[in-house]
Amino acid sequence: MVLGFVFMRSNSRVLETGLTVASFPFGCLLGLFLLGTLDRRANVTGALTGMFFGLAAIIAVWKRTAVAYTWYVLIGSCVTLVVGVAVSRINQIDKKQPG
Repeated sequence: MVLGFVFMRSNSRVLETGLTVASFPFGCLLGLFLLGTLDRRANVTGALTGMFFGLAAIIAVWKRTAVAYTWYVLIGSCVTLVVGVAVSRINQIDKKQPG
């Protein structure tokens, strides 16, 4: 909702603003779906960490670059998937070690 108010201050079109706001969470959701579908060893820790990193990547791209909003979903889903897989693997290795 806060992002909606931030975008309302800009002079862009309503449709473009709506799609930009919608692309922020949709990238993370697609990444979570792909993580759960493609990786049988994914866990909750990897999924949540990947989701937060994906959202942070989308916000960083939005703030610092001139990439079109249509790429936000792809960027967010790729970051979510890669970080989720990596954290899930690291989390599994930590649980297997005696300690």
